[in-house]
Formats: sequence, C-alpha cells, structure tokens
Amino acid sequence: MKLKKEDYSVITGPALVLHGVKDLTSDIDLVCSCDKFEALIIEGFQVKVLDEGSRYIILDDNVDIYDSLNVDDFIIIEGYYVASLNVIKEHKRLLGRAKDFQDIRMIDDFLSNSEKSELKD
Repeated sequence: MKLKKEDYSVITGPALVLHGVKDLTSDIDLVCSCDKFEALIIEGFQVKVLDEGSRYIILDDNVDIYDSLNVDDFIIIEGYYVASLNVIKEHKRLLGRAKDFQDIRMIDDFLSNSEKSELKD
C-alpha cells in the first residue's frame, strides 16, 4: 500500500526535525487513519502493542505507523501534516523512555527560547 501525504501525520522524532527542535532522527514515526491502518493489517503487516495500549505496525526497519494516537492538533510543514509540539510531548510522556524525556526537555527548551525571541521582537 502506498500512503499519500494526506493519509498520515508525522509524529515524534521526524516531527521534531520538521519543527526545528532537533537536526536529525534515526527513524520515522507516522500515524494514519483507522481505515489505512486496517488496510496495512490486511496486507499482512504485523501489529505490535505498546505497554500503554497504542498499536503500531513496523513498515520497515526505520518506519513505524501508529493507529491509536490523538493527532487532532497538527500543522502543515513543507506539505506534511505534522503533530503539534504538545501532541508530541504527550506521546513521548506515554512512551516514557529515557530518550523520550530527553526530547521533552528539548521541546521545552525550544519553546522557551522561541518565547524569549518573540518578546525581543
């Protein structure tokens, strides 16, 4: 199945790159509609479940597609639907890994520096 830009939203690491919070990421995390997610299952992709209940599919070594994330809050960056920084922070809190807490600190620093910059202008 080929996903079109409008079929998914970019989340976590690659979203942080698109927002300008960090320079690089090692993988791509996306969230798609329930219909597209179910179509991937029908195609034979295996579903994995995180401890907190989120379902995801490993599309390949570097691409995970999630199903049950709340990504109502997004913006368009470079033509891609991208989760807001608040959505990313919440998802990373749920994941609760050391690297996620590091990313949360980066987001907070980025937002703090952005607010300071706006005050100077």
